[in-house]
Amino acid sequence: MVTSKILKPYGYQVIEATNGAEAVAVYAQHSEQIALVVTDIMMPIMDGVALVRALRAINPEVKMLGASGFVGDQSGSNRMAELQAAGVSLVIEKPFAAETLLRAVADQLAT
Repeated sequence: MVTSKILKPYGYQVIEATNGAEAVAVYAQHSEQIALVVTDIMMPIMDGVALVRALRAINPEVKMLGASGFVGDQSGSNRMAELQAAGVSLVIEKPFAAETLLRAVADQLAT
């Protein structure tokens, strides 16, 4: 995955999941080792909004960063509103530069 290829050289340990349902299972197993969840908004099986809600049920304090290629369109605006309501304060637009991702991750970890 592109995100992990960007983060790993900068010393971040990355645990990957291929879809939202798998991400919930991975988080449930490794929650004490996970400082930040980076999620795409559009994923198979369980989308990013459903993932955020599921993870908040496990840990209301989980830090999350969203990524979407649909930030500017109407359906993207609706999803952004849902994410904000679920407590995701930052969503970066895809495709993103490595610097954008690294800055967003650092900002989210610092909060």
